[in-house]
Order: sequence, then structure tokens, then C-alpha cells
Amino acid sequence: AYTPARVEQVIQETTDTLTFLIRPARRWTGFRAGQHVNICTEIDGIRRNRTFSLSSSPLLWESQGLVTLTIKRLPGGLVTNWLHDQVEPGQVIGLGEAFGEFLIPEPAQPVLFIAGGSGITPVVSQLETMAAQDYPAPVTLLYFVRTHRDVIAGEKLRALASRHSA
Repeated sequence: AYTPARVEQVIQETTDTLTFLIRPARRWTGFRAGQHVNICTEIDGIRRNRTFSLSSSPLLWESQGLVTLTIKRLPGGLVTNWLHDQVEPGQVIGLGEAFGEFLIPEPAQPVLFIAGGSGITPVVSQLETMAAQDYPAPVTLLYFVRTHRDVIAGEKLRALASRHSA
């Protein structure tokens, strides 16, 4: 049930958050902005499964065959800590099919996103997708973090805001 996915790049977002740029095998069926996936990996000989939101737009998958998972280290978390400490470019993880109903409204209507910390990840996917599609309704984001150093995807969010502000 899992598709092999090669880690192409690991990007430091904040002191405790990494973005994994991943290339799933071609048989993976893709996703819609706002969905999440299960990943499967082996840690100390035991298969572990965890769910994470996709943080890239589906356009990245469609154009380059890549997706991103932006994962915050969870104190005491077995899988998140292993991902942060052990995963490097070239490694392969298992990627499940995308699921979830946190999707861009169709037909378009005004949207208010309220996110905190790493909860921004599916919202970034949606905002990038909405911007690329020239979403015709107003979109507002309220994003809360403890400090400015905890902002995830800050450059992307600022770029989107400057290009698409009212």
C-alpha cells in the first residue's frame, strides 16, 4: 500500500522544523491541496507509520514529480525525531496515497485560514495552489507562532502576500 519515495533534499525551516523534498515513484497518484499522507519507515527493525500534511502545491507534483512534507520535531516523538536525526538525501521512505477533506472550496468563496505553528503546512499548499489558479475570492490568513524564529515557510508566505495582497 506504500509507494517508494526518495528524499531529494532536506531543508531547515526553523530550529525544530525540516522540509523534506521527496520524489515518489511514478505510480503514486498525487494529491489535492490540503491533503495529508501516511509515511512508512523502519526504525530499529519495526515498521512505523505516521500521518503528515503535504506542504507543497500539487503543481510541484504535476510539473516535477516532487512533493514536500514539512515536519516539526516532536519532543519524545519516535518518528519525527528519527526523520530529523537520520533521514538524508538519497534515502527512501514509503508514501501512502493522499487523503483528507481539508480542500480548497469549490465553487470559490471567501476563505479565512487560522493556523498556529506547524499547522500552517496544509495551508501553504492551499495558498500556493490558490495563487497559481488566481482564486477569485478573498483569502485571509491569520498565522500564530511563539516567536518570529518559529515562522514556517516565511519566505513563501511573504512572497504570496506581496504578489496577491488587496
